[in-house]
Amino acid sequence: MARCLIDMVIRKGERASRIMIESMMKRDPDLCSTLGMIASPAGVGHTSDKTEVKPRKQNKGELQRIHSEFVKTVKISVIRGLLDDLLQQKVFSTEDKDSVMEKGKIKTDMARCLIDMVIRKGERASRIMIESMMKRDPDLCSTLGLIASPAGVGHTSDKTEVKPRKQNKGNGGRKRNGSKSEEVANKKPCTVDVSDSITETRSIGQTLTDKELMKVAKTLGNELEQIAIHLEITTKALEDIKAEHRSVAMQKLKMLVMWKCRRPPGKATVQDLLECLKDLEDLPAETHQLLTALMKQ
Repeated sequence: MARCLIDMVIRKGERASRIMIESMMKRDPDLCSTLGMIASPAGVGHTSDKTEVKPRKQNKGELQRIHSEFVKTVKISVIRGLLDDLLQQKVFSTEDKDSVMEKGKIKTDMARCLIDMVIRKGERASRIMIESMMKRDPDLCSTLGLIASPAGVGHTSDKTEVKPRKQNKGNGGRKRNGSKSEEVANKKPCTVDVSDSITETRSIGQTLTDKELMKVAKTLGNELEQIAIHLEITTKALEDIKAEHRSVAMQKLKMLVMWKCRRPPGKATVQDLLECLKDLEDLPAETHQLLTALMKQ
């Protein structure tokens, strides 16, 4: 069954390969680590025959290590998602969740309260939080050193042409490290890159990059509430974005990035964005022209 599955995916090409890899990362991080697709955080799940396993120190220690950077860099949307997961896994009670999201707290206070509570609850709570972070914000986990960004995923130099149709399918689905000319740009990043240059070669069904979303944001009008409705972003999320960013251009960009992060794998393409925005009242002609041009690249 496994051989049939991977052979069929490889034959179907780059998009199918990318979706399978993303699904594997979400469903079985240990398998991905064993296959060399991600690095196991602090060696979790991988011990030599002569090494004594000390599970009660690993994940809790990792949270203690990343504490300050997590508080500074985690986004409110991720905090909410982590709270939902912790509540579902019965790590947090409703009172715990309400305590973190207490009215009047700024984002850093929420993040500090969240990670401190999880650390106090011990190893199981820490493991569940790390697994939830890997699922909800892989870029943050890579930044914090919890996972390694496979083959430079989501990071391309300005002078490097991306060749997305060779990466996932090649080597039987394995990604290659150290190549500067064949980096993948299809992972769903949630961080914002505001550089204006676009050097990627677009393939059909390719996920929009943050650089491309920045160009789209600059062409959109300033009717943030209407844009939020069409991107299915809640009023609360929009208010959080406004609180974090004074620049209207950055507010629009953050909405677009949030939209991309919430889409299923392979469903954050130019075509998908145009479909969401096509009924927007007074959609700027410049926006429509840009998206149409991106589809033709």
